[in-house]
Amino acid sequence: MVYKMKSSQKLMVKIAKMYYEQGLTQTVISKRLGISRPTVSRLMQEAMEQGIIRIEIANIPEDQSDLMQGLQSKYDLMEAIVVDVNCPITYESVSQALGVAAADYFRRVVRNGNVIVAIAFLIN
Repeated sequence: MVYKMKSSQKLMVKIAKMYYEQGLTQTVISKRLGISRPTVSRLMQEAMEQGIIRIEIANIPEDQSDLMQGLQSKYDLMEAIVVDVNCPITYESVSQALGVAAADYFRRVVRNGNVIVAIAFLIN
């Protein structure tokens, strides 16, 4: 039996290749093909549902995304950040890792015009 691809599936493949292989935006694709941008988006979604488009995310050894997602779900957090600490685990190495992670977080989320107020207490 020979499988014959429907014209809508051919269009889905064409759109997927334009988007993922050629790096074109949905807007550019819609203009080139003479269809609306929402139609491009809908066809890409259908292509995913039909298995024409499959997205694979490579696991890396130090990936902590499952742990972060678990913390976010359990404690109803907007975001959780897990920090790797180089051995040996000392006060200094933990402080260093936390400081770097906090600086990266603030660099990413703080925008011009935001005001941040911080209060710290040191108890001996």
